[in-house]
Amino acid sequence: ELAYTGRLVTGREAAQLGLVLRCFESREEMAAHVEQVAGLIASKSPLTLRGVKQALLYSRDHGLRDSLQQVKLWNGAVLQSRDLAEAFEAALQRRPPVFRE
Repeated sequence: ELAYTGRLVTGREAAQLGLVLRCFESREEMAAHVEQVAGLIASKSPLTLRGVKQALLYSRDHGLRDSLQQVKLWNGAVLQSRDLAEAFEAALQRRPPVFRE
């Protein structure tokens, strides 16, 4: 319907339709949330983040079977990486992980 009519929707309606994850009452509230999410993403393994991005981009242009194979390949790479060991060590030591680029 929206694609054919071009009808504008409010932020709340977009959330109800599942087009956005959430709405904010103010720019300040939104900016605080964006900063929090950005910090959380930045704390993750760069290798894992690259893999997630690659998998999403790959799945856009390929079928389910091929996309799952791509995820399998990336998971294999991550399982052999220093990042995984660092994540486990950090969890055991109750400290934030420090990942290398």
